[in-house]
Formats: sequence, C-alpha cells, structure tokens
Amino acid sequence: MNNQSLKIGSSGPFRSLKNPDWKKLWVVGHFLNVSFWLEFIVLTWLTLQITNSPFAVGLVGTIRFLPEPLLGLISGAQADRFPKKRILQLAQLLNLLSVSIMLIAAITNSINMPLIYMASLLTGCAWAIDFPVRRAYIRDLVPDHHVQNAMALDSSSLTLSLMLGRWGAGAILAIQGPLLAYSVLLIMYSIGFLQLLRVVSLKPVATESRTSFVRTLIQGWQLVWGTPLLRGIFLITFTVNFFVFPYFSFAPVFARDVFKVGEGWLGIMSGMDGFGALVGTSIIAAVTIKRRGFFHVFGAAWLSIGVFFYAFSPNFWSALPLLFISGIGMSLFATMQNTLILTNVSAEMRGRALGIMMLSLGVLSPGLVWVGAMVRVFGIRQAVGLNALLACIIVILISIAIRDLRRS
Repeated sequence: MNNQSLKIGSSGPFRSLKNPDWKKLWVVGHFLNVSFWLEFIVLTWLTLQITNSPFAVGLVGTIRFLPEPLLGLISGAQADRFPKKRILQLAQLLNLLSVSIMLIAAITNSINMPLIYMASLLTGCAWAIDFPVRRAYIRDLVPDHHVQNAMALDSSSLTLSLMLGRWGAGAILAIQGPLLAYSVLLIMYSIGFLQLLRVVSLKPVATESRTSFVRTLIQGWQLVWGTPLLRGIFLITFTVNFFVFPYFSFAPVFARDVFKVGEGWLGIMSGMDGFGALVGTSIIAAVTIKRRGFFHVFGAAWLSIGVFFYAFSPNFWSALPLLFISGIGMSLFATMQNTLILTNVSAEMRGRALGIMMLSLGVLSPGLVWVGAMVRVFGIRQAVGLNALLACIIVILISIAIRDLRRS
C-alpha cells in the first residue's frame, strides 16, 4: 500500500451533510437503525426466556433476515423505476404496524412465539426494502466527491445505532421489559417516519421507464456478475454474511449460557462491535481512501478473525475488547462495500445493483440455520468460531482469484 492509498479528506468529516436533504435522511437512519437493533435484542432475549433453546434464537434471526434476498432484489429494482421516498415510506409503515401489534401484546401480557415470529418477519421485510433503496437515494442526493464521506456517515449511523440499540435493549429489559421496549420503539419509529416526510422526493433517474421488471433484474445480475470488481464484492459479502454475521444473533446464548451474565450485561456486550465500528467509520469519514477494494477485503478478514477470537474468549471481560476490535474491521468491510458499488455503477443501474447485492446479504438467514444446527452438534463456541475462521480463508482466496478487487 503506497502513501496515496489514504489521505486526509477536505472540509471535515461531516462535509457531505451540507446537503440539507441528505442530512434529513441521515437523521431518519438513526431513528430507524436504533429501533431495528433494539427490537432484535428484545426478540432474541424473549425467545431464549420462553423456549430455552439456542436453535429457536437462531430461528428468530433467520425469519428476521429471510426477506432480504427477494424483497431486497425487488425493492432495489423498483427504486430505479419509482420514487424512492414512497418506497421508504411503505417500509416504515410496516415497522409501525409490527411494533403497534407487539405493544398491544405487551400491554395484555400475551406475547408468545407466533407473535415474535410475526414481528421478526414484518420488521425484516421493512429492513429488506429500506436497505438498498435508502443507499441508492443517498447517492442521488450527494455529488461524486462526497460519496465516500456520505457512505462512511451512513455506516457510522448504522454502527452507532447498533451500539445504542443493543445497549438500550439491555437497559430496558433490565428495568422493565417488553412493555417499555415497545413503547419506546413506537415513539422512535413515528419520529423517523415524520422526519422522512420532510426529505425531498426525487424522480427516478432511469430513462427506460417501459423496461419490464424481470428485465431490470436480469440487467442487474449481468452487471454485477459480469464486472470482476462487483463480482468480488458479491462473493465476499456472501461469505461474511453466511459464515460470520450469525454471531450477533447468538449474543443472548453467549451472555446467559457461556458468560453467565444477565440482560443488562447482554446489552453492553452485544453493542461493543457497534462501538468499534463507530470508531472505524468516524476515522473513514475523516479521510479519503484510494484503494477501497483492498480495504474491503482487509476489513472482511479482520472482522472474521476478531469473531473467531471472541467465540473462544475465556470470560465476559475479554470478550468485550475482542468485539470492539471486530467492529473496526466491520466498518472497513461495510463502508468500502457500499462506496465501491455506488461509485462504479451508473445512476440508472444503482438500485438494481444494490438489489442484486441483497442476495448476498440474504444468505444470513440460511447461515443462521447452518450455525444453529452446528450449535446443537458442536456447541456455541465451536460453531461460531470455526465458521468465522473458514470465512477468513475464503475471503483471502477470493481476493487472490479476483485481482481487480484487491487492486481497486
């Protein structure tokens, strides 16, 4: 890596937020992301308490991320055909419906596993719709020279929210339980929806308005798989989501059964990777990275090794810094992923490309089933740790095979 690979950015780490509509959308992201991760911890903890089954915990995560491949693909393609703001509003209405149902269940003390599965599915659908569309929307709002900074700030929003949402979930569960949690969630989703209404609505950039939906999907796949750089990003994202990211769904199992701590400490532990990612994205936002492909690969390998050591950490206190370190790798992996896609794809194809990338994100659901099945056979430490080590090896092999990726 030469001295041109990374340099200090101009005009400060928040330079892209000079665009007022991107700033509003960034604020929306904070409310939605905090709510998503807060509820995720609440649902998985409730599942463990009701069923006493690590496999059931993994199943809730599987259902949560199950819609990603199909809905992400569809919403990404539709984002090139219809106003993105309207699609984002639809996603947030699903969130409001889900938390309203769960709040009523909490008030009547009738939360059960079918309702937990329903909540996981509805909010998973909203997440799958929101993820590619909001990032394509960001690219429409900011100029080329601010894309990396905008993606770093978007990643920092996600990672800060991951940290705050999980820490908040632990505190809320320790203080009161699901009634307080869903009251907070309803308020936060409502504020996020109202803030979204203030963002400007842009017309789609695509000129081929008569192109069929199926054709748009085919075009997206041909673009991603036919471009070595995008194909490498797709394969690495697939690998990390299948083998590594299932670790965060099993945080309640590590907390209660491995480290012997309660829900308050669960929140602290599960937010440490978000804390590390926040530090990482803050640094990325302040600099300009030239060799983005190299840092994407490096971040994926760093994250994988960090999760491997976390899985075999001897006690709760050693797990915390290992998760923090893993989060820094996560920030490099995720920020460079989005930046590379948005800076190497034309405006009329961005939604389609991001939708195709959701296929690689969507393997998190079968990955959770895979790791959950391994937990039953080998135990939680071995299942999470060995899969993370395998992912690191695969990531290195992909980077060797696709030269454009590590050299970009």
